[in-house]
Amino acid sequence: MRIVVLALCMLLSSGALAQPAIVPQNNAAPVNNNIPIPIAAANAGENSPSIISVVPPSWSNLRGAYSGFSVEIGNPPQKLMPGGGDYGVVSAITGAIEIPATADANIISKNTSGLIIISGILGVARTSSIAAPAVGVYGGAHMAVSKAQAWGANFTTKNFDSSGVPPASGFNGQAYGVEVDMNLVAPASGWAGSNADGIWITGEWNSKVDGQMNGLHIGAQGTAGWKNAIKTDHGSATEFAEIGKTTKTGASPSQMIHLISSDGKGDFHALIQADADGSVSIKPNYYGHTKGLIVSSADPTLFVKVHPVEGITAPSVATRALLVDLDGKGVKIVSVGPPNSCGRGQRCLSVPN
Repeated sequence: MRIVVLALCMLLSSGALAQPAIVPQNNAAPVNNNIPIPIAAANAGENSPSIISVVPPSWSNLRGAYSGFSVEIGNPPQKLMPGGGDYGVVSAITGAIEIPATADANIISKNTSGLIIISGILGVARTSSIAAPAVGVYGGAHMAVSKAQAWGANFTTKNFDSSGVPPASGFNGQAYGVEVDMNLVAPASGWAGSNADGIWITGEWNSKVDGQMNGLHIGAQGTAGWKNAIKTDHGSATEFAEIGKTTKTGASPSQMIHLISSDGKGDFHALIQADADGSVSIKPNYYGHTKGLIVSSADPTLFVKVHPVEGITAPSVATRALLVDLDGKGVKIVSVGPPNSCGRGQRCLSVPN
C-alpha cells in the first residue's frame, strides 16, 4: 500500500509552521510563499520515511544561494548567504538566524550570557544502546566521477557580515572556526576501560594516494598565515604529542619529525627520529650534503651543557661550542685537539681540571 503524507503541507498552508523560502530558477531573491511543499509518496510502515521533494536549481548558471527547504529566524539579510552572487551554493536544508542586539539583555551573570548556543542547525542524539552510537551531526560526501572533490564537512567563520568579496574592514571580537568540547564526569564506580579523544581522525583505504596524504593539514589562504599552527594552554596536557611507530607490529623506528628550511636557493630537510634500538637520531639535511648540528643558548658562553660526558660523540666541535660539568662545580670548556691527536682518524677532547 502506498500513501501520500499531506500533514506537513496542511500545516504550512495554515501558517502553523514557518513557510519555506523558495528560490525561483531565475536566481531572484528568495520569497516566502504560502504554498504547500510537495511530498513524495512513501511506502507505509515504520521503516518508510516521508520524503520532501523540491525542484532542483538551474545547475548550469546558478549564482547565489539556493535551498530546497529554509527555516529562518529574525529575517536574516540575504547578504549572509554563501555565494554573494560570485558563485552558486546549493543546500537541501538551510537554517538561518539573525541575532538582534536585544539578546544582550539575556544574561545569567556579569560574564555569562543567557544565550549560549544560537545555531542555524542543531543536532542532538542520545543512545541507550551499547551497539548503536549517538551522533549529533553527521556529514557524508561521495565522488561519482574521477577528478571530483568531496568534503565531509566545511565551516566558515568571518569577522564581517557578508559573503563574496570581503569588505575593506571587519569587526574586533573572538573568532573560532570549530569548537570541540569534551564534557566528562567520573562514573560512580570509577573509570573502567573508557577512552576519550577530542578529535579522532581515522579512515579506511586499501592503498595510499600518489600525492599528499595528511591526517591534519594546516594551511592559510593569502599571505598572512597563522601565528601558531598549534598551541596548547598551560596545564592543558601532560604530553604535547605521542608519536607512534612506523609499523603497527614488530621492530620499528618511530615516525619522523620532518623539518624543512631554505637558504633561498633550495630546501634543506632535517629529520628527528627514535631508532628501533631506542636511540634518538637527529639528521641535518638528510637528503643532501652533511650539515652541522647546533645546540645553542641565548648566552654565548653556554652553548651546550652535557652531564655526564660519557657516550657523547663529537667529531667536530668548535671552540666554546661544548661545555660540560663533570664534578658539579661548574661548567668547563671542552677543547678539540688536532686531527689524529687520539690516534689515526680520531681527535681528542680535553677538559681542564
